[in-house]
Amino acid sequence: LTVVMPDGRLIRNGGKVVKNVAGFDLCKLFIGSRGTLGVIVEATFKLLPLPEAEVFLKKECATLDEQGEFSCLSALLSPNINEPIFADYLISAPVLKYAREYLGDEVRLGSVSIFTHKRSGYRLLWHRDIGNNNRRGTPEEEFKIFNVPTTNLRWHTALVDNDSLHLVPRSHSRLRTDIESRALIDNEDIDLPGETAITLRAGQTVYWNGWLIHRGIQAADKERFTLVGGLCLYDPEEPQVPTNILEEWMLAPEVRAYLPESMKEMYDRWLDTQIPGTFYEIPR
Repeated sequence: LTVVMPDGRLIRNGGKVVKNVAGFDLCKLFIGSRGTLGVIVEATFKLLPLPEAEVFLKKECATLDEQGEFSCLSALLSPNINEPIFADYLISAPVLKYAREYLGDEVRLGSVSIFTHKRSGYRLLWHRDIGNNNRRGTPEEEFKIFNVPTTNLRWHTALVDNDSLHLVPRSHSRLRTDIESRALIDNEDIDLPGETAITLRAGQTVYWNGWLIHRGIQAADKERFTLVGGLCLYDPEEPQVPTNILEEWMLAPEVRAYLPESMKEMYDRWLDTQIPGTFYEIPR
């Protein structure tokens, strides 16, 4: 600020830095005095651009103790949330470009959700994301499930610094070991050889394969907001499967009407892969 004092002197305050206060903040004094202590004749402002989007999420809780204890928001494309930024994100040019380079030109809808934190923290046991396939088969039977070409692409984008994802690199391309069987079949909460924590800074993204042996570890009261996205290769001959109970909301007729026009074909392709009226729940 440049201020003219009652005796005619010019006083300059402030600076072109984020914080420029040592002692009393004269800028705020002159602004708050509204011309009674001096007349502001020049002011320099720092302008910030408007955000591309703002997202407001709501969760109704029966009690105060319940709030903050959810860990996943999965119906982000639902008209009940009424936030189109998530659909726009999935069909944005950078996302589709990478997905098509990895999967091929024809893709179908996958999913988008947000993983957030629990005040109590959590430890998700070791597992592979193999849908409703048998999770207790022999190593050879398990290997047959994922020893096929990859048909989906998934990624985690950290909205705040995060290291919750733990995985065993290259475990999607081999038989599980004896100690991994203890973790996967007997649900032993143990550290595995080669276990790696994926550390992401806010804004960073990791692409990874859900067939990897992985788990989630979140410390109590540690903030987590991770955007989880997924797209799949479209195959007209893909067999129908039961619907994941967590995706039941996607079957509501108003969902398709709410989606952007360019996403409706991707949604129809997903819908064609679902067995009507049949559901499964992933064990945890």
